[in-house]
Amino acid sequence: MKFVAQLKEAAFKKANALKAGAAAVATVAVNSAQAVVDTTGVQAAITSAGDQAGTVGGYVIAAVAGLVVIGLIIAIVRKL
Repeated sequence: MKFVAQLKEAAFKKANALKAGAAAVATVAVNSAQAVVDTTGVQAAITSAGDQAGTVGGYVIAAVAGLVVIGLIIAIVRKL
């Protein structure tokens, strides 16, 4: 009798664990579906970051070009 009660209890616990697992999977599925729908913020952030990177890249190129010009001027002055 005790063995049968233990079997029933184990089956009940297993059923509850399966229900909890199914609920967790459903919750994750709903949350991920909502995350897939709203991508406008991500796209705006990527566009903004790309614009900022282009601006910084322009500054870097200008600085390097300036250093090259200064180096050329110094080389010319040394030869005189």
